[in-house]
Amino acid sequence: MPTINTDNQSAPRSYASLPDAEIIGLLFTGGERLPREFALEAISRGERLIPALAEILKTEKNWAADLPDYWAVIHASYLLGAIGGEKAVEPLIAALLFSVRHDNDWVADELPSIFGQLGKCAIAPLKRLAANQYLDW
Repeated sequence: MPTINTDNQSAPRSYASLPDAEIIGLLFTGGERLPREFALEAISRGERLIPALAEILKTEKNWAADLPDYWAVIHASYLLGAIGGEKAVEPLIAALLFSVRHDNDWVADELPSIFGQLGKCAIAPLKRLAANQYLDW
């Protein structure tokens, strides 16, 4: 698996040749230094990455991980929001719940914008979440 150098001088210039599993793996090893080219490649893969990104967000231990794994949920949330679509809503709701529970402001603070970008497909699930009396929101 390619590694990301923090100075980005030896970072791969093209992520297109990497299989999906390696792209997902970089979310756990790249820390906060994944370059824009990485994000653009992940987003270009679209819906086929949604199940793997969703799994990252729905696995609670990922929300309490140490560095560099800590960044996987942040990157996964942003990428899923950028890919968008109805299939992104449920895992992003999981991200909302876990980001609040684990005090992850990197995600919690950006979710209103992410859900706004998703548009109408997010309205009904968010209304159901807001109506959940057990959340005490």
